[in-house]
Amino acid sequence: MRIAVTGASGQIGGQVVRLVAGEQAHRVVALSRRVLPSGRWPAGVSARAAGYADPEALSTALRGVDTLVFVPGDGPVAQVMAHHHNVIRAARASGVAHIAALSGLDADPCSPFCYAVSYGYTERLLAGSGCLVSIARASIYSEFFTGFLARARASGQVRLPAAGGRISLVSRADVARCLAALAVRPAGGHHDITGPESPGPGCRFSFGGTRVGHRAGVCQHHARRALCGDGYRRGGSVVDVCVLDDVRLDPGATLGGGLR
Repeated sequence: MRIAVTGASGQIGGQVVRLVAGEQAHRVVALSRRVLPSGRWPAGVSARAAGYADPEALSTALRGVDTLVFVPGDGPVAQVMAHHHNVIRAARASGVAHIAALSGLDADPCSPFCYAVSYGYTERLLAGSGCLVSIARASIYSEFFTGFLARARASGQVRLPAAGGRISLVSRADVARCLAALAVRPAGGHHDITGPESPGPGCRFSFGGTRVGHRAGVCQHHARRALCGDGYRRGGSVVDVCVLDDVRLDPGATLGGGLR
């Protein structure tokens, strides 16, 4: 089976390429805006240039492909949707039989959250593609929180529009493994990817087993005007998670324990 992967230069797409190629049972095509050096990939992986904004290049690159692993792009919603339309239309025109697509939990075109909006519209496009579609709906990446907590070392707080909500974090590596599994064993339908626990904003965070602070102090504030531009409803709430002075961060660590 020939499997193409979009966003191959990114963290998730690149991992999917290596995972599928590692099975040595499929021909893998790594798609990116620019052709990456051949030495970057395992033997048997071919690289093709096909940016989301180039419908002709996408159609050419997808000829002869059986399954497309579609890792979505990023940017303003209108631009992202135009790019996703290009990818899905090219896949259909090129005879791709199966699309394994990365989406997000609570994908909804009516959501106040910008990413949920683009995921919702993209899932509608996929539903009308005529291809078998397997959708991996991922929760928020745990790696985002390592960045939040690293910045908290300087500011003393993490500010998130979370209120009293709970969240189940998942690593990019786990998401890549799920996409690779869907690519080689088409299942169809939606598949939620979350962590084993869903802690609230007052939880204990840890980096590779090192505790970050003690129980975080939480206080409520109205959302600031700047948040409205990022897709959150005006009048929502922001949580200050106060990180204590004994925070110790390992720059190379990832979230461990129950938060993976």
